[in-house]
This record gives sequence, structure tokens and C-alpha cells, in this order.
Amino acid sequence: MTWEQRRGLLRQLGGRLKVGWARLTGDDLLLLEGTKDVFVGKLLARSGPARQAAEEQLDALLRRISELKRAGSSPGRSSDAQREPLGGAAQPI
Repeated sequence: MTWEQRRGLLRQLGGRLKVGWARLTGDDLLLLEGTKDVFVGKLLARSGPARQAAEEQLDALLRRISELKRAGSSPGRSSDAQREPLGGAAQPI
């Protein structure tokens, strides 16, 4: 287990404690903060191929957006000839 995974598990634990205390006191803001901490902790604890694949996909998307900006086009305004189908060829309905 890496240090980042341990940090994630500790963040989840802290978030769960906040959620429990918020339910006892009726504090909605603390409940939201605790829920957010649990989610962030799960992201920190995740590792391995799934996390690596997600980071690679995000990097590829950011590179594509920066290429389109340099070319003077935006992803939503590109012509039909420039668009690549998502997920392969179109399937008949």
C-alpha cells in the first residue's frame, strides 16, 4: 500500500466521522463536507491500471483540446469532415 492510498483511506475515515456527527447534530453543511471527503478519499486510494488508464485518457483529451485551440477551431464548431465518430462507425438503429 502506498502513502497516497493510506492518505485516501484516512480521508475516507475522517469523512465518515463528519457524516456521522452531522447526522447527530443536523448540520447539513458538515454532512456535505463529510460526503465530499469520502469521495476524495476514494479517489486518492484508487491505484493501479484503472487510475492509470483514466489519467492517460484525460491527458489525451487535454492534448486534443489544445491542438484544436491552436488550429483556431473549437471541439463544438468543427466541420463534419473533421469529426471522428465516437466509438467507431455509426450503427443503424
